[in-house]
Formats: sequence, structure tokens, C-alpha cells
Amino acid sequence: MTVPRSLADALRDELRTIANPDRDWVVPVNRALAEAYRGGSSDDVAEIALLGALWLDARGRFREAMANIEFGLATLDHGAAQRSHLLGAQAGLLALAGRLEEARRATDRARDAVPAAPRARLELAAYDSVVECVALAPTAANLGGQAIVGGDRAGYDWLASGVGIWLVPWHAARGDTATAAVLVRSLGARAQANGHATREADAKALEAALDAASGEDQSSFPGDDVRALARWRRLLAVGRSSLIRGSWLDARVALELHEELVERMNPGFRFLSGGFLALLDVYEGVRSPSIPSPEGVPVTLITLPAMLAAAEAAALGGSAEACLAWLEGLRGIPEGVTTSLEWPVAVDRIRALLLVRLGRVAPARASFARAVRSMEAAGNPIEVELTRLHRAEAEAIAAHRPDRSLVRERGEAMRRLAALGVSPFPPAYAVTRALSDDRVSAASELLTAREIEVVRALADGLSYRGAGERLGISWRTVQSHATRAYRKLGASRRSEAVAVARARRLIER
Repeated sequence: MTVPRSLADALRDELRTIANPDRDWVVPVNRALAEAYRGGSSDDVAEIALLGALWLDARGRFREAMANIEFGLATLDHGAAQRSHLLGAQAGLLALAGRLEEARRATDRARDAVPAAPRARLELAAYDSVVECVALAPTAANLGGQAIVGGDRAGYDWLASGVGIWLVPWHAARGDTATAAVLVRSLGARAQANGHATREADAKALEAALDAASGEDQSSFPGDDVRALARWRRLLAVGRSSLIRGSWLDARVALELHEELVERMNPGFRFLSGGFLALLDVYEGVRSPSIPSPEGVPVTLITLPAMLAAAEAAALGGSAEACLAWLEGLRGIPEGVTTSLEWPVAVDRIRALLLVRLGRVAPARASFARAVRSMEAAGNPIEVELTRLHRAEAEAIAAHRPDRSLVRERGEAMRRLAALGVSPFPPAYAVTRALSDDRVSAASELLTAREIEVVRALADGLSYRGAGERLGISWRTVQSHATRAYRKLGASRRSEAVAVARARRLIER
């Protein structure tokens, strides 16, 4: 049964059509608040004040938003329904900030206060499901589904869509991209039908993130007029897509814009600031990049993308101590979480790379295998091939086994990545650089001293004949040494062999 509309409902309708949702909300909120005061409706006053608090939080003014809610709880003469609503909203904002224990205490208080009224129970169910989504809890799907169905039946599209924008990344994080895609289509259709510009931007950003995981290029930058949350997702999609395609400048622009954006958002979005740029530095070959620590970072749907980026940066460019810290940090990711919507990499691939850096080859091998299976199930072909490539590189260097099967696997993964529009050499060389930092002498055993001399001569631009004259051997002998060196390095031509040898620090740059 549809509940009669209130002043707050009318305000929601007005807010969803404004041109700039980050700026133009103040006038309509204040106007509606004044009208509620004149009408003597304390429930409307509380709900409109709450809407203002939510918009404040969207602009990064978290303390002001929380102060508004606390003021409402302490001073307004409202009913149990509005008290429950205020507490539910408080729980949602606390969850986004990474304060999960406080958020759950707030939902418990809201549950104690909620009356039997259908609307109040629906609103509490919505906030409860958002908290559980952000906490990556297994109960989120059931709670969220019930809130969406209930919101649709009651005619509260704002409630159903508000849950949807968190349930989509929750499903994606667990590898269930099929359900996530269905929810995105539903969210977009609902937004179009109701003229909800903000939710339409959210749906497009979620769709772009899903497309990025399936291999579609996301090189176009979002406009300035999209909602902060949608822009956060779009910038990460562009940054990730550009990074794996070797478009360093586009990646850096997107990720620097992302860093600027999160400074204006809820504080939960600011954890591990710099983690994405640290990974870009590693891929570009920067020595000793500044990698954030996992200490004190809550594991949430919000922090998960940055956790995976920072952990990969540690695995490929950090110290052994950083690798150990991040291996421990990843233990906090709940069971069943395999990836992230906004930064679609396999948790198990990152864990495997950390294990290899720490010399734990056997468990790394099993983790690589799990990553391939989970990403095949999720429909993420790029991550599948990156995992295969990294596995082959790690086995060849760390386990000292550059046999034909590894060379073949490496070559096949590189060809498939190229077919997907991904530059395969940067991720391959990132692994070789990381392992050679710890194992230069072991990596050197892959080539004989004479083979290294031949590769060095070829790197200087000499022909086989010229290299033979320099080394005092025949050009045919040079050719034989070069052929063996190419095979050991997994290269099919001179430029690849030279690049790999340089990445492994077998020859100078």
C-alpha cells in the first residue's frame, strides 16, 4: 500500500531534477524546512533536516552532516518513526566512514525505536542493508533484496534505488557480475522513468565499471556535473583501463583527479590515499614508490579498491616488510569477496604476488589458480590473462624454471592480452623487476655469462657479426647463444629479449 506523500517526499522530487546536485540543494532544502516549521510538523522537519545532512555528507562535510543528525535526535519533538530514520541514516554515514561497529550500534538503536508503520520499517531495512553492503557482509543480498522489493511496492523509488547503488558493487565484489548487471539495468530504467538525474548518473557509472571489468576500454573522462559517487567510480574505471593499456598520462590524470575528489567526500573514501598512484609509479618503473600502509584501514566496500591497488603496488615495488604487512592486511577481506567493482583485480592474484615476493611459491601457485577460476566465473577476461601472465613470470624467475610450458603460457597470455587491447609488457616487466630486486643473483643464473654478453652486445645495436667481432667468436656462435637466451627470457625477438634482460637487471639500461 502506498503511503501518502509528505513535504519531504516533495523535496526529494525537486532535488532529483536539479542541474547541479552538489551545489543547488541548499535553497530547496531551506525552503522546505521553513514550510515544515510553519506547518508545525516535527516529523517533516526531522526528515528534511536529514535530507540536508545527506547532501552535506555528499559534499565531504561529514562532521556537519553528523551534527545535523545529532541535533535532530537531541532536540526535535518527533515520533518514533523519525527517530528510527535519523538513526538509520546516521548508521549509513558511519558505515561509509569505515566506522562499522558504531554503524551497527546505530542500526540496533534504530531497530529498538522503529514503530510498526510500514514506511518506518522499510526505511530501516534500507539503511540496514546499506550498512551490511558497505561491511561486505554475506547478509547484504537478502536484506537489500527485501528493501528494494518493499520500496517498489510502496512507491518509494528513491529508497529502492538508494539501496541498489550499494548492492550492485556488493554483488560484483563477490564475483556475481550477472546479478550486478541485472540490478544496474533496473536502476537505470527506474531512474529514467522517474526523471532522477542523480540516480541515472549512478547507473551509468556502475555500468561503465562493469564494462571495464569485461574488457571494454574506458578512456573517456566523466563530465564535471556528475554526482561525486558516480564520478568516483568513473575516474577509477578510466584510471584502471588506462593503466593496463599502457596509457600512463591518461591514467595519471584520472587518478590525480580521483585524489582531488576524495578529499571532498566522506572520510571513508580517503583511506589509503595515494595507493592508486603508487601502483602507477610501479608500472612506470619508479624506484621505491611511496606505498600506503594497511595499518588501521577498515575493510569496506569503499576501501576495497584502494586496498587492492596498494597491495599490488607493495607486491611489485615495495619492500619485504611492506609485502608482509599487506599480506596480513588482505586477511581482513571477508570470505567470498574475490574482486572489486571499481578496481576489478583478483584478490587471489594480488595475494599470490605477495606470497611469491616472500618466497612462498607453493601457496602462491594455489592462489594464482583460484584467481583464474574466480575471474573466469566473473567474466573478467583481462584479469584472467594477467593472472596467467604473472604466474608464468613468477614461476620462471622465483622457481628458476624457465621451461617450455612456462614460456608457452607466458606467450599465450601476452597474445590474449594484446587482443583485448591491453599492453602485456608493462605488467610482465613489473613482476620481473620486483623479483629481481630480491633475487638478482638467482635471476642471473637463467643466462650464462656468455649469453649475457651476447644480449648486451645486441642491446648496443650490434649485428650478430658485429657482436662476434667484439667477443672474439663467430657470428654463428653468437646466433646460438642468442637463440638460447631468447628462449630462457621468453622472448621471440631482439627488442623483447633486451627489454626483459634490462627489467631483470641482467644488463644496464
